[in-house]
Amino acid sequence: MNALQGKRLLNKIKPDLFHVHYASGYGTLGRLINFHPMILSVWGSDVFEFPYQSRFKEKTLKRNLQSADQILSTSYSMKIQTEKFLKPETDIRVTPFGVDTTKFKRYEQKESLDNSITIGMIKLLEPIYGAKYLIEAFAKVLTDIGNNDENNTINLKLLFVGDGSGREALEQMVGKKGIQKHVEFVGAVPNDQVPLWLNRIDVFCAPSLSESFGVAVIEASACETPVVVSNVGGLPEVVIDEVTGFIVEPKHVEQLAEKILILVNDQSLRKQMGAAGRKFVLENYAWEKNVGTMESIYIETVTNKGSMSNVGVE
Repeated sequence: MNALQGKRLLNKIKPDLFHVHYASGYGTLGRLINFHPMILSVWGSDVFEFPYQSRFKEKTLKRNLQSADQILSTSYSMKIQTEKFLKPETDIRVTPFGVDTTKFKRYEQKESLDNSITIGMIKLLEPIYGAKYLIEAFAKVLTDIGNNDENNTINLKLLFVGDGSGREALEQMVGKKGIQKHVEFVGAVPNDQVPLWLNRIDVFCAPSLSESFGVAVIEASACETPVVVSNVGGLPEVVIDEVTGFIVEPKHVEQLAEKILILVNDQSLRKQMGAAGRKFVLENYAWEKNVGTMESIYIETVTNKGSMSNVGVE
């Protein structure tokens, strides 16, 4: 029924191209509507999780990918994953998220009232994003600093911005470790306030277990904040290891704590990595540049409307 309604709408609108987002559910709808040229963007769980749930879903994904005239991915790792189910004659194009660097930037004054060093994470509090490993690593850093007479005056804080189904369990975990006075759960905030919160963070962490891209990381880098991320999915693409931040193995609490401690103890390194991160974002993930890439793909797709190559399923 949705496909019939979609066909009626497209016949009325008469667009030059049809852009479908998400290769599973909406990808199926796009295939049934059968309007061309059709661009299909993969988003993450549609290629990392959906096809492994059943043989039928795998076949559905392959058919959906096959029906597209052009496939887009926000990261190279997701492009490689998509190619496991499709070998297109027209190459899968990478179209990363852009960041508005006029909004995401370092302000003149760090928004901190007590000169503390803040470790932070801005993300949904769901298990897949690894917040519990950050809590464990933070507790270890607190212990290490407490045992170091030269650094025992450091006032460390852990900041979580975001909400989710895992929040209650994380708060209980913080209580069991006895570190409540060091940890703050802010909850969800409006998007336009994210740069303000990033400016309160000295070290940004993304200990995810799965991540298709990592837009939160480039937002942090745009604000000149050094980052520590897991070596999963698209995260290594948005960090230059030991230049704009550190890449650690997922679930590896000791590695995560070690890199956080290095940055806590070295203010000049934090500034150096933060500045390098801002430069990296300006060169690769500026909003205007990424929008220009998408516009050029639209123009090419419309121009080649009568000669789009078919794609083939493995």
